[in-house]
Amino acid sequence: YEGLKSGSYTFLMKVFREGWPYTQRPAVLNFTIDQPIWSRWRKYFPSLILLAAAGSLLFRLIVNQRRTAQLRLEMREKEEAEVQRIRDEINEAQNIQMGLLPIEAPYTEEFDISGRSVPATQVGGDFFDYLTVANGQTAIAVADAAGKGIRGAMNAVLTNGMLHEVARYKSEADVILSDLNVGLSPRMYGPSFIALNLAVLDESEKRVDYANGGQPYPVLKRGGEIIEIETSDLPLGSMKNVQYESTTFALNEGDILIFHSDGLIEALNPQQEMYGSERLNELIANIPNECSAEEVIQHIFNDVQKHVGDAEQYDDMTLVVVKRLHSS
Repeated sequence: YEGLKSGSYTFLMKVFREGWPYTQRPAVLNFTIDQPIWSRWRKYFPSLILLAAAGSLLFRLIVNQRRTAQLRLEMREKEEAEVQRIRDEINEAQNIQMGLLPIEAPYTEEFDISGRSVPATQVGGDFFDYLTVANGQTAIAVADAAGKGIRGAMNAVLTNGMLHEVARYKSEADVILSDLNVGLSPRMYGPSFIALNLAVLDESEKRVDYANGGQPYPVLKRGGEIIEIETSDLPLGSMKNVQYESTTFALNEGDILIFHSDGLIEALNPQQEMYGSERLNELIANIPNECSAEEVIQHIFNDVQKHVGDAEQYDDMTLVVVKRLHSS
């Protein structure tokens, strides 16, 4: 048989030989002729569509994975670059900040003076400085500029420069702060302000003329007695028309006057407990009276570090100590 169409067939086969009877049942042969593959596309079309869709999905998945990996790599590189930029900015701000600190304390016959500032991992704007005011007396400034990084450092630089300029023409602590505030208010870098303690030392009268613009109260150690100089006005730069007031008090022989920024009393330990003013005052009361100004600073910083332990330091800590010397 030739030219059979596609389909299923059954053939019954019988074989005869002349002169022989045939008594066997016919043989059965079943077979199927398939259609050529090119003529069966309707049958395989859904499978081909599914296979194509699966291939397209797999291709897209691979492309998306590669694209996601590339985006992650680019984001990681950008993040690392940003982190490095921030680190560079912090380092630059710390360099600016540390450049404001005096190399050595001024020499005076009546007072032993020492200061130290420990910058935080996140830069603030603490600085302290020694000035010579218009009448030739020595003044001490302890400042804390609001803001982190470059902003805090720039505000500290601006304040330091203007403070020295005002002190050239003025001698009273309250007048210096008032004039400084007028100059700073329109010039602060960003919406900011700066807290500042200013003490003018009168060697001839053994007195201190003191004004406070938003800093923690200084502590006076007189023997075993602890006295907080409770006077304060608004931080500088927050309002233009502020008239600061000063207070004048004597320093007796052996008296120790301690100025500090809020970073010291707000230092946190791993349990998030602040060091606090009470702990500071208790420590100061127990410091031996014969300690020098530098030794007092060392006592305080050692105790704060003991409290903080392994916790990260988030704010600058600044101390300036003035001790009235005994007459020879």
